[in-house]
Amino acid sequence: MRGKYIQTVVSVLFFLGVIGSGIFGAVPSASAALTIQSITALNNLVTVVFSEPVAVDPNGALGTVNNTSTVFITAPGSSTPLNAPPNTLGNPSIGFVPNPQLSPGVQYTFNVQNLLSANGQDTLTVTQTFIVGATPTNLQVSSTVPASNSTGIDPNIQIKATFNQAVTLASITGTGVFTVSSSQGPVSGTVTLDSTGMVASFTPSQPLATNTTYTATVTTAVQPQTSGSTSMSTDFTWTFTTGSTDFQHSGAHCFIATAAFGSYLEPHVVVLRDFRDRYLLTNAPGRAFVSFYYRHSPPVADFIRRHEGLRMITRWALTPLVYTAQYPVSLAFFFVFGIVFVLRRKRR
Repeated sequence: MRGKYIQTVVSVLFFLGVIGSGIFGAVPSASAALTIQSITALNNLVTVVFSEPVAVDPNGALGTVNNTSTVFITAPGSSTPLNAPPNTLGNPSIGFVPNPQLSPGVQYTFNVQNLLSANGQDTLTVTQTFIVGATPTNLQVSSTVPASNSTGIDPNIQIKATFNQAVTLASITGTGVFTVSSSQGPVSGTVTLDSTGMVASFTPSQPLATNTTYTATVTTAVQPQTSGSTSMSTDFTWTFTTGSTDFQHSGAHCFIATAAFGSYLEPHVVVLRDFRDRYLLTNAPGRAFVSFYYRHSPPVADFIRRHEGLRMITRWALTPLVYTAQYPVSLAFFFVFGIVFVLRRKRR
């Protein structure tokens, strides 16, 4: 009986991975040509959006592991590549931070030679020009997660502030610069800054209380990286209200990924939680899936937590899901393998 229950749990975990993969996005068409969809340049960050994910080797270079492709930026009238290493923001959106800095209003050229797609089926060779936008003169918060005055927010959400230009790490992580509080007092947590320097994240030390209004604040102490830009003239604040227990994960007992990896802040759990916040809780089908999952996952999570062998199996089962959240091209594998799994079970 126990062996049958374990088998059922593992099967449920697998199908959660397949269903979640379906929600995460559509499988790229194998026949679609690799192209550049857009190039934007602002604050010395050049963001190139490709039509599909491109290959990135373990060292962060674009192309293949052998680095046979060449991607570089050139100034007007020059063929000498600028120092602009790629910085993966969310493939197929790739960021480049040139050094020395690009000049606003000047037209530069983005050069691609034999760039390989992530699925290995397409290559791209093209040159495309772009003009650098003007650098803002004052620092501002351009968007937040959660949105201001939003309700029904998951208590495990990671609070984020996106700036209109890069800020310094030392200033945003300083004491009392990026804070979250409620009527019950300040929330303890850690502040981090992404690789672009434009997105600051506040990760609470523990889940927020349900049905509670919180206020997030970014003070004028945060400083822009760009010389000549000025800091914010006033503190920026926004409020949001958490939802009911439908989205409550009361510790590791009610959260499968936390039960498997052993910590709410474990990197794999953070990846899944961030994807949930950004892509599932922002639409009705996603919220319905999350709500269903959290209503029915507690007994499964509790059983996994109490068996080390099953925790290891669960970690193995969830790893493809984490990989899928970071690299959507793997969805094709999940889809085909899921069909094979179902067909084999029907034949028994």
